[in-house]
Formats: sequence, structure tokens, C-alpha cells
Amino acid sequence: MPVQPDPQTTNLGYFIPLNGADVGTWDEPMNANYAAIDNTFSTVSSISLAGGNNITLSTPIDDSSSWVPTQSQSALLRFSGILPNNVSVTLPRPGFWLVENLCTNTANFVVFLKSTSTSPSAKVVCAPPGEMVHVFCDGLDCKFVAMGRIGGLMDYAGSALPAWMTQCTVPPYVNCDGSTVNATLYPVLAGMMTNLPDIRGRGRVSLNQGTKNYLKANGGVDGDTIFSTGGGDTVMIIQANLPNVSFPVTDKGHFHYLPNAVMVDQVGYGPPGGQLGTTVQSGSLNLTQPAVTGITVKSGGSGKAFTNVSPIIVSGLTLIRAG
Repeated sequence: MPVQPDPQTTNLGYFIPLNGADVGTWDEPMNANYAAIDNTFSTVSSISLAGGNNITLSTPIDDSSSWVPTQSQSALLRFSGILPNNVSVTLPRPGFWLVENLCTNTANFVVFLKSTSTSPSAKVVCAPPGEMVHVFCDGLDCKFVAMGRIGGLMDYAGSALPAWMTQCTVPPYVNCDGSTVNATLYPVLAGMMTNLPDIRGRGRVSLNQGTKNYLKANGGVDGDTIFSTGGGDTVMIIQANLPNVSFPVTDKGHFHYLPNAVMVDQVGYGPPGGQLGTTVQSGSLNLTQPAVTGITVKSGGSGKAFTNVSPIIVSGLTLIRAG
């Protein structure tokens, strides 16, 4: 037992033996430090949240009875149990953690990760169920690490954003529904676009990138302008593997206008020496009679063949990484 309490480092709580202290017991705080360093890089703390109580991760204290690995010094926090309600887990120090949420009943309730700060502006995140994520706490805000680039798209098979996203102070992903970007919550994304892309009920197609390809929007606007307002334009794509289409065409009869046309009169074939025919000058001749015919349009046309378009499936949401 030390003669007097050893000070501890600010974040991880390693012990700093004082000169002259820990006589005959110096190995206890030092061994605790080595164990804590090892735990920080490799140890798993398994924590049951089935009781539904909010918890604060345990921290080391200068007492020989507690010179053992603590939850806050662990590399991985693994939560389990059936959640009876929302549960808050307080991270008592700045630092990194891997977090694995293996709790069930997560369709109804979430696991919040928060700092010790009582500031109303402190950011809180939720542990995604069934997966492992990297979380950083700076003593005020908790944030996800390496969850995709801001502005990147993610396909989500569900029909609504999950609770672990929506209940974060700043949801990391938002639905691409054409709404205005919240510049207060997402200043970086707001610098990229004014409105979110509106991908509801649409197939996603890449920009032309200056190639002037045939994708057009809103009556002929080049495809490169589709994203300029956040994707609010309507795009029509003709599916090339449709069957041939046939339809009738009726011609009610029409004139061909032929200036100074010559027509030979068939009257005058008489006796020898008689007139063989009479020429008649006319400005127009009615050469076409009423008729009905048919036209067949092939799916691929007569020029360069189109590439077949795969059948469409409607499934889930397209999300954008926002903050």
C-alpha cells in the first residue's frame, strides 16, 4: 500500500509513483501501468445492459485493491443483453474505443455513447447494433471514426432510417430526399451542395462528365446539370430491350406538285397521218390515292445497337454521409 496516493495521468489513469513513495510496493502501481497499457491495445470489456440502467465506465483509482484492468482502459467495449429501454454509456475520459453492440431489441431502443460533459451542445452518438465501430471522445463530443467520406452515398435496404442514426445528436447519414442541407449540423456537406439529391424512386445514373452522352433531363437539359441543384431534375431513360412496336399510318391522299409536268393525251391514235397524241401542260398532278399502311419500330433501331437494360428492383433507401 503506498504511503501516499500516487498521481495519475489525465486520460488513461496510469500511476505516477512519487519519489520516496511506494517503499517496498513500487511494483504494484508499475505492474498496474503495464497491465493497463496492454489492455488499452487488446482487452475486451464485456458489459451487460440488460438491466436498463445508465452506466459510466469504470476508471482506475489509487488503491491496491483496484489495480486491475478497468472498463475505460479497454480497447473494445462489447455490449450485450435485451434492452428494456434506451441506455446511456458515459465515456469518462478522452480517447478511442472500438464498440460492438450485440444487444437485442435494438429496433425499439438504442445505446447512447456520451462524454461526462453536461453541455447541451455536447454531441452524442449511438452504437450501431450488430456491428463494430470506432468511436472517439474528446471530453466534450463523441464522434464516429472512419464511417465513410462526407458526401459519399450508401445504399440501405430498410424503408426508414434506423434509430441508431436518427437519435444521434448529429445523424451520420441522412436520406437523399431532395431537402435542403442543414448547414448548421452539416457545414462541410453544405459546402458541396445546397440540396440533397432526390433519389426516391429513381435509378441512379452517373453524370455525363462533359461527354454529351444521350442522357437528358427536363426536356433536353444536358445530364451534367442534373446534380447542380441537388438532383431535383427528372430523368427519363428508355429501356432498350422492349418488344418491337407496330402501329398503323393512314394516308388520306395527297398531291405531288410538279411544275410544268407533261402528260400525253391518249386520244388521237387515228389513221395514218393523224395526231399521235396531245401534250397537256399541268402545274400539279394527283398521283397518290388514300391508303393505310403499317410501321414497325424495332427496339434497337437500325443504327448502333443499344445495350440491354437490366430489370428494375425497388428496394430501400439511398443515404448520404452527412457528418
